[in-house]
Amino acid sequence: METLITKRNIKSLVTRCATTARKAAKYLPSTKSQELLKVVNKGPYREEVTLYDKELEKKILHNLSLQEGNDGYLGEETGHNEGKSGIKWIIDPIDGTSNFIRRIPAYVISIAAEVDGQIVAAAIYDPSHRETFTAGLGLGAKCNGYNINASNTCQLSDAIISTGFSKNPEIRLKQAKLISRLLPKVRDIRSSGSAALDLCWLAAGRLDAYYEQDLRYWDLAAGSLIASEAGVDIVVHGDFVSGAAPAISQQLNNFLK
Repeated sequence: METLITKRNIKSLVTRCATTARKAAKYLPSTKSQELLKVVNKGPYREEVTLYDKELEKKILHNLSLQEGNDGYLGEETGHNEGKSGIKWIIDPIDGTSNFIRRIPAYVISIAAEVDGQIVAAAIYDPSHRETFTAGLGLGAKCNGYNINASNTCQLSDAIISTGFSKNPEIRLKQAKLISRLLPKVRDIRSSGSAALDLCWLAAGRLDAYYEQDLRYWDLAAGSLIASEAGVDIVVHGDFVSGAAPAISQQLNNFLK
């Protein structure tokens, strides 16, 4: 089903993403909470997940479906439903679950709206810092309502770069080798533990570049739009994403090849 997209429609979808993400965050314990989190492991590499991941995704879907029951969705915890409206919600209820479990304030709620196969609206809410990052296709990117832009760093040697690591030991080994080659070429390297948060910080100019392998669609759907709309050069190839300030994009991509 082909859906007509206008600026007004995109703004409405951005609002729905942001409102739903902030509302969902009210159900999370604060980083100061003494509540014990029940943790289970899933998949062959023992990826951590909590009941909050599952329950939060259910609440997000419920709040979205109250407005349009025919929408499709793709969620990290609840799977996939194609829907009939042409709109699909891409949901990561807690990106940075390992941080969340350990009370490290670097985890976010990520929601994107895909229309006819293209991400057109996104919101990522950082409850620890009360920051809402949003973007609409062709409308730019914002943090708490203020415009944000990629950094103006011009040399890879001056760049602060962030990355993340796969749970797969074989991929981790390759990632370690890449870092050992890249680290002498840049100012420094970070790893927040949340792909979505890294992409937001890249969009806000707090980071100069970011790359990561072995990601899932829900990890990068919202963040890649926010970064792109902030002027970041984004490259997504399968499970690999890289992004950089425009002036150093070619330098980084030449190195990552």
